[in-house]
Parts: sequence; structure tokens; C-alpha cells
Amino acid sequence: MNILGAYFLLKHTKFKVKNKGTNPWRGSEKIYISEYVDDYTVLNAYCPLIYHLQSFHNISVPSINEKNKDTKKFIEVNNLDPQLIGDQYHLKSKIIISHEPTKLNYWHVELKLFNALNQEVTKKSNNWWAKSSTSYILEHLLSVPLIDLPQIEKIERHFYINE
Repeated sequence: MNILGAYFLLKHTKFKVKNKGTNPWRGSEKIYISEYVDDYTVLNAYCPLIYHLQSFHNISVPSINEKNKDTKKFIEVNNLDPQLIGDQYHLKSKIIISHEPTKLNYWHVELKLFNALNQEVTKKSNNWWAKSSTSYILEHLLSVPLIDLPQIEKIERHFYINE
């Protein structure tokens, strides 16, 4: 977390943002840490997770659902063209990485899933298409360890927003 607007270091990952510190930052407002003293905690135990984000951006992931009358109706109503493999329909969803700065974390990014209709899948989505895609993301993308971890001392100045 880049709590004071300075260069981000790996040791900054011990800060966990909460409450109003998680609200979106739109880029033009000034943030005063004195207004957020109760909106973060300092973790005793922490471990940074490091991913090459470009390897997750704008890629296809499978969405699978069983062959039944409800699924068939959904496919027909939405004019989709899935592959039928065995007794399962297969569609493609897409994930993107979106930079979503918060009040206390400029570096906050979100992995967003879009279904075959190009609609964002939210936490409230409770269907087999979404569940199969999120399971695939967890099992095949996020759980794969990096073999060569980059040595990052600080994030270079050109990555910051110029005002």
C-alpha cells in the first residue's frame, strides 16, 4: 500500500486498508492521512503475492455448464454458440486487469471477469458459468507459482500519474 504517496516498497504490503480507505480515488482529490488514521491496520504477518499482470490481462477463460433445458434456453435467448463437449456446454469468458486506485492504495488493481455476453461477473453472480470460470482462474492462473520472482526495490517514478 502506498499510504503516503511515496515510492512503493515491498515492506508496504504490511498495511491493510479498510473502511473508507477502500473508497475509490478519482485522481484529482488530495488525500490527507490524518483523515484515515482508523482506516488501515498494520499486519504482523504478511507475504506479498507477485504476478506478471500482463499475463492475466485480456485473456480468455473457459465457462462450462451442464447440458439441460435451462442452459439450452439461456443459450438460445442470448444467441450464443457454445461448444458441446459430452454433456457440457463450453463458452469463453474474458478477464482483464483494471487499475482501480483507492483512497489509501494507489496501486490497487482488480481482476475482472466478463462472461460470454461481455457483462461483468460480480460477486453476486451465482451461476455455473461464473463458478466454472472463477474456479479455472484460481486453479490454473492464480495458484501457479512464479518460478523467477522479480527483485523489486521500488516502483519507478514513470509509473505514477503525472498531475
